[in-house]
This record gives sequence, structure tokens and C-alpha cells, in this order.
Amino acid sequence: MRFVAANPAPADQTLPRDPVEAAIVVAERFSRAFEERCNTNASAVARRLKDFPNVLLQAGLTPALTFYASKLDETRKGRIFIDVLKAVTGGGSGGEICKEATGEGGGYPHALAVLLAYIAGQAGCDVSVLLDGEDSGYRRGFVECVKAIKRGGPALERLALVYASEVKKLFAALYPSE
Repeated sequence: MRFVAANPAPADQTLPRDPVEAAIVVAERFSRAFEERCNTNASAVARRLKDFPNVLLQAGLTPALTFYASKLDETRKGRIFIDVLKAVTGGGSGGEICKEATGEGGGYPHALAVLLAYIAGQAGCDVSVLLDGEDSGYRRGFVECVKAIKRGGPALERLALVYASEVKKLFAALYPSE
């Protein structure tokens, strides 16, 4: 199922400030890139996004994001993360977006990219620093973005929770469990 918003956002790295509007734009961009390249369901991505609001409420925003980031423990998962982040920020995408989108342990790189596309930008972190370099280049930018997100405090946590709840619902509708 391909999702297309009534008024598609421009293909650039800016996302609307409103978390609901941003969730719609990101879901649309992910759906477009995923459907064009992959012949599978992104159910693992939907599952990770389903879990995130609860993790955020239990642990806090920064610990929730670093938990998801800890799952990018292999170079290929870093490439998946970069590929998905490019897709959801309007920068194109390659075939890595299809990998690990299903299965029991999959979905973390995709979910983290979907979440950081909005949350990092709202924290004042330039998302392009996460795309700097191949494979592990995003790691340096990630630490800087985590610092900015931590400084965002409760106001950013509220925005992140609304955004995470909306992407959770959109991805559940687009990519139901197998």
C-alpha cells in the first residue's frame, strides 16, 4: 500500500514544525522510496515505531534514541540508517532501504532514521551531519545531535512524543504485521 499525502511536501530536508504534519510527510517519503525499491512489507519497522512511544515515556527521549542507536551494531545497519534518512529527508535512497525491514530483529535502522529526521531537526541539529561520510560517518554526527536533543528538554520530548505516536499509527496502517 503506497501512501501519498494530498499536498506532498517539497523534496528537501526541511520538515514541517508541526509533528503531525511532519509524520505525514515522513511516512509519505518512506512509503514512496520503499515501494519503489522493495517487494516486501516493512512490518519490522512498524513494530519498532510501535514500541518507541512507550520506551520514550519509560526512559526519556535521549535514552530511547540511544537504545535504538545501539542496535546499529554492524556497518551494514549504518548504511541502512543513512539510506532511510536520505529517503525521509527528501535526498533520495538506494537499495539498502529494503534490508532488514522484516523479521524478528529488523527495523531498528529504519525506525531510528524516521524518528531522527524530525526530532534532530527540532533540536536544531542539521540532519545532514548524520549523512556525513560513508558507513560510520553518521556516528560522529549522531553524538552531536544527541547533545542537542538532550538540551531540548521537556518541550522537545512533548513534540517527539506526538511525532512518534503519529508515525506509529501511520506505519501500522501502511505495514501491518505479517
